[in-house]
Order: sequence, then structure tokens, then C-alpha cells
Amino acid sequence: MASTDRDVLPPKQMTELVAVLQGAAPTDRQAFLTGLSHDLRQMLTVIGGTAQLAERRLAASGTAGTGVSDALTIIRDAAKRMTQQLTELEDFAMVDAERSPALDRCPVDLVAMARAAAARHAPISDCHRFSVVVDGGEDVPLVGKWDARRLERVLDNLVDNARKFSPTGGNITITVGREAARAVDGNAGEVAVLQVADEGIGIPKEDLPHVFDWFHRAEHSAAAIPGTGVGLAVVREIIERHGGTVEATSALGGGSTFAVRLPLS
Repeated sequence: MASTDRDVLPPKQMTELVAVLQGAAPTDRQAFLTGLSHDLRQMLTVIGGTAQLAERRLAASGTAGTGVSDALTIIRDAAKRMTQQLTELEDFAMVDAERSPALDRCPVDLVAMARAAAARHAPISDCHRFSVVVDGGEDVPLVGKWDARRLERVLDNLVDNARKFSPTGGNITITVGREAARAVDGNAGEVAVLQVADEGIGIPKEDLPHVFDWFHRAEHSAAAIPGTGVGLAVVREIIERHGGTVEATSALGGGSTFAVRLPLS
């Protein structure tokens, strides 16, 4: 299979692009990201449509359900999810330009969402082991009123980040639980806690305060691991819009843990 490395910007060009975006006005960044999203969306429409057409032809030939059919389903579903992620990118380009998208809150089971995320990412890598740990028992749901689509985006970003930054493999563990919130006006309440931990390369101490900044890339990994420094900034925007918090703990060479806390009431 041909390498796709040629489709990725070389490190020098990526660094120059990030520098330009960092120095640009929010409205200019929004225009750039929206235009990029539009172009990528068109390509994904072609990919998803072609996969769907091939599925129909397989079904007509009586060979549906084969390995090829399953692969086409994965391609079509991936194209659909990437299109949804581009919508998020457009949304948070608007956030960056001080135009806030509204949340679509509904009851969400964080345990079920964590399991779905682990199952979704497991086929992507043969060298990672994905697991979900639920405080209080495997069958205990944890339901809150959150924006399901955006919270799913948070999980996908954090799990994908854990996978990319542990290039040699290892365990990726999603932990779901609850804890007492800090008292506000005498009412403590509870928060849902979602943690994604990996055994990867870790984050240098000087980079930890900046991992959620827009377009930030740690120097120790920028050349080797592709990215734009947008994913974790999107995570922070989503969680803070829900009234929650996100933090990272890490040691260089010792893996990283990202912890999200979301109000349950």
C-alpha cells in the first residue's frame, strides 16, 4: 500500500502555518478553518458516497457480509464521523471569533459513551489495548444532561490523542466515575469524572500549562507526530461551555492522563 506521508505537510511548513495562524486575528483564523473544512467536507462526501455505492453493488451481487463489505462500512462510517468533526471545527472557529454555538443538552450515559469510544478506536491500532474502567461497577450508568455530539467529540479527541502519543503501543484506559464537587454557596453536589490515560511519550513540564492552547505543539513531538494543535483546544472549549474543567497530568516518558469533570446537576 502506498504511503500517505506525502499528503501531510512537512514539519517546517506545518510550523510556519501554525505561526501564521497564531498571529492572525480570530476572524481570519475562522475564515481559514471554515474554508479548510469546506474543502475537506467535499472530499469526504466523495469517499463516503463511493463506499456506499460499492456496498450497494456488493449487495446486488450477493456478496454482502464479506470482509470487503465490512471494510466499506468502516470507510463510510469514518467519513461520516470526520464530517461531524469538521462541523465541530467550524463551530469552534466561531468560538475563537467570539460567536458561541449553543449546546444541545439531553440525557447522556457517560459509561455507554466511553465503551462506544473504546470499541470505535480499537480496530485502528493493533499495538494498543483499550479498556474502560467504571467506578462503582461495570453495570452502573452515569447520566447527565450534556451535548452528546460534542461530548463524543471530546472522547474521540482524547482517545485519539492518547493513541498518537503512544506510538509504540500500550494500554489506553478510559475511567468513568463521580466525585464530590467543591462546595459553592454551601452546596457541594457531584461531578462526573472522565479520565483517559496512556503509556506514551508524555509531556514536558514546560509544555503542560499550554497543552490546551490553540495551535500549541510540544517541541519534542511536533516533528514526529502530525497535528495542528487544535484538538485539545476544542476539548477545553467544549468542556468549559458545559461548566466543567479539564486538566492534564504527565511526566516525560511516563505517559499522560487527561481528566474531565462535568457537573451532574
